[in-house]
Amino acid sequence: VLHNGTCLISPGYPCHTYDEMHCESHQCLGGFCCQLTPVAHCSACSAQSGTCTSCDPGYTIENQECLADDGGPCTTSADCLHRRCATNGVCCSTAATVNAGCEECLSFSGGCGRCEDNFTLVPPSCYLNNGQSCHFDETCLSGLCRTHCCNSTMEYSTGCTLCSQDGTCAACRSGYVLTFVNGMRTCSLVPVESVKSHVDATVVACSVVGSMLGLVLLLVLTRKLWKRWRARDASLEERASLFHSEISSDRQQVVRSPPVSPASVQPRAEILQVVRSRARLLQTNSNTVQDQLSSVERASQLRFEERLAGSRSLKGFYGCNAAAYRASVQGVTCCVKVLYNLTDQTHSRQVRDTYDSELQLLRRLGPHPNISRVFTSFVDTVDLHSLPNWTADYFSATTLFVV
Repeated sequence: VLHNGTCLISPGYPCHTYDEMHCESHQCLGGFCCQLTPVAHCSACSAQSGTCTSCDPGYTIENQECLADDGGPCTTSADCLHRRCATNGVCCSTAATVNAGCEECLSFSGGCGRCEDNFTLVPPSCYLNNGQSCHFDETCLSGLCRTHCCNSTMEYSTGCTLCSQDGTCAACRSGYVLTFVNGMRTCSLVPVESVKSHVDATVVACSVVGSMLGLVLLLVLTRKLWKRWRARDASLEERASLFHSEISSDRQQVVRSPPVSPASVQPRAEILQVVRSRARLLQTNSNTVQDQLSSVERASQLRFEERLAGSRSLKGFYGCNAAAYRASVQGVTCCVKVLYNLTDQTHSRQVRDTYDSELQLLRRLGPHPNISRVFTSFVDTVDLHSLPNWTADYFSATTLFVV
């Protein structure tokens, strides 16, 4: 390779150690020129490529790098084979790094030589002292981790579920009880008699609680049934009051009839018979009106007479772009609410779907002085010029009718 007017040997080609300046990398190891990027502590380079194939004693090659063995010198953890450089500049072994807490490692083995605070050295590793926070048994000096490292494996391994910051047991699993032994808290098996009495007490407590819950549930159900019966009685009383008011009206009409002589006054039974007949006739007429209006399915079945005027500002319009009309069906007078369509037929059907549940509910209601009764509703096409007093021309012909 020509370099600054000099021919140099490319990586991977033979060379002499005493003449390594003739290599392009200026490094000749093992009889071959090394690659352009030199590898520290390399002892031999390969043919053809010039990559490092072996390292100096105390180093191991890994991923084309020579890394210091355990106990070797280091500056950063990247220099060490096991990626742990202690504060004293020595590479630590795997055993020394299996647990946290090692501060300095030994230069002849890489094992831990000194631990951090709250750790105890048991060569070659450091272990957490009793009472320190932990996650695994193997990190504790006692070999038992229950949130904190426990004082002794034998004392707590059976029933203890939690150790405190002083290393003593703080909670036990089911079947054990926390006791003091030699001035230390530990878990002991609950005596059989104590377990039996505890079970009996639990059964009695559960029975009492179950009985109380059953009583509460019975009271709640009774209250709901009582409210339902009261609501039903109130509905029956309302219907009876309405029926009696109709009978009273008929009686008043009978009283207003032309006076007759005392001899021609009908007996009480005959008067009541007339009143009941009148009530049946009113009910029959109501059913007839309902049948006639409920059968309307087309706008052509309606005879529009006049538009009912609203406020002057609305000019006869009401909510939902609607207007109200007086109409008739076979001699029966009714009110028709017309919800005009601003776009197309799809919009009218969407309006109908929006109010469908409300209209169904109103159709199921009986006569009431404060509710406008609904008999039927439908979407149809109508000639807007056939509606009385109609002047707007920006609505589509398809619209929703509510009778």
